[in-house]
Amino acid sequence: MFEIFFSLGDISADRIATYLIPHLRRINPTIKISGIGGKGLQSVADIFLADIVQRSSFGFVEPLRDYFYYRRILKQVVDYWQKNPQVKKVVLMDFYGFNIHLGKAASQLGKEVIYYISPQVWASRPERIKKLKKYVHKMLVLFPFELDIYRRLAVPVDYVGHPLTEIISSVTDPKEENSIGFFPGSRRAVRERHWPLLKETMAILYSDNPNWKFYYFGPPPGPTDFPLKVVSADLADTIRKKIFLALCPSGTVTLENVFYNTAMVVYYRLSPLTYLLARRLVRVNYIAMPNIILEKEVVPEFIQSRATAQNLAGAINNLRQNPSAVLSQLDNFAKIKEYLKTSTSPLIAAAEKINE
Repeated sequence: MFEIFFSLGDISADRIATYLIPHLRRINPTIKISGIGGKGLQSVADIFLADIVQRSSFGFVEPLRDYFYYRRILKQVVDYWQKNPQVKKVVLMDFYGFNIHLGKAASQLGKEVIYYISPQVWASRPERIKKLKKYVHKMLVLFPFELDIYRRLAVPVDYVGHPLTEIISSVTDPKEENSIGFFPGSRRAVRERHWPLLKETMAILYSDNPNWKFYYFGPPPGPTDFPLKVVSADLADTIRKKIFLALCPSGTVTLENVFYNTAMVVYYRLSPLTYLLARRLVRVNYIAMPNIILEKEVVPEFIQSRATAQNLAGAINNLRQNPSAVLSQLDNFAKIKEYLKTSTSPLIAAAEKINE
């Protein structure tokens, strides 16, 4: 039996896998799917070895605390491959820090390694491409500008398109007035770092206007002095279609808001040491994908010391009080959608390339 092994470490990739794998099964009904990831992958895989999404960390320093955990997972996966030679292909999805080691092991065992959802080598540490070229047989990228980056270094690459263009259906319903979604981040350590900032921002906004409707997209954070609706995973898509504004960290969530037609303010706080390292290594002027794609500030960004409750509340109030600022974001979102539009289904294109 032919088996494909998936490895992913964050919620956004986990979500994409749940849409991708059914297409793989339609192309090849006899394949077996195994892997490590999150609850999404677990729901569509035949064999699931470990949930690493709940443990995932972000940054240059933070993952070191989980070194022995990931080393144990790596050994567990390699042991599985050695006992199950029917695993012919390994699909790595983002999560470079761990996946590059898994890709090396897979390559050494003679398996075909496919990297779907490229690490952001264009944003920092471009030398990572050398390792990708050494251990990965094929890159499947989501953004058109990523093609040239890999082609310049003769890395086999195909542009398949961004799956969000079909995962998030067209949003035409009117937005709920005075509603705002708060996004703390998908990783536990990030949520814990961001929650005090978000709570203080909410308090300022609520004191200015008690008519705000606050939606929180994350696990229950604790008591507050104002109404806060915690959105369950099964209602997230429905609620995100109707919220008027969003306050979110950088990451996939910013691009999701583009497709939900939700104007936003973007923030991020790193640990002090990680921030110092990031300042030396990051090569882009922005952290939010809408700004990176259009190479200008489409949505306001507040990073580290600028990410204060006063600044975030002020930026949100500015959007609420200035419809032209919201319309400007939405106009730019339309340009991004056009830029990412493809003639074929990105998910089917990725499934076909993986199955080749």
